[in-house]
Amino acid sequence: MKTITKFVIFIGVILSFGCDEIVECLLKIEPEIHTEPLQTGATYSEYFDTITAEVKNDANDNDYDYFFEIRGALPPGITYDINYREIVFYGIPIEAGIYRFEVKLTVELNTYDEYDPSPTCGDSISEPFEIRIQ
Repeated sequence: MKTITKFVIFIGVILSFGCDEIVECLLKIEPEIHTEPLQTGATYSEYFDTITAEVKNDANDNDYDYFFEIRGALPPGITYDINYREIVFYGIPIEAGIYRFEVKLTVELNTYDEYDPSPTCGDSISEPFEIRIQ
């Protein structure tokens, strides 16, 4: 009886989530934001740094579209551009302080001929960052 119950639960999970989703989670295919600390800047001096991302455990991570969102405050004078799989921060900061923000990354598989609504185990991730200006 226990074997039948386990089998029924397993089939229910497969039908609910789909086989692809289970494989993606077992292989830990998911978006990843590289969390190296950002450089410390100085007021009235040029600032430049990047945050990069990838889809972990997928050799074809260039087949994904990467969508970034920044929540929080950047130092006055610093702006950013999104260049495919990276965020580039640049400018001349004009005010000292510690500026904390969060980067959210959402990925979608771009196969051109079919749509996979959930190509990874988790479709998005958020990581905290800070830029220190002295």
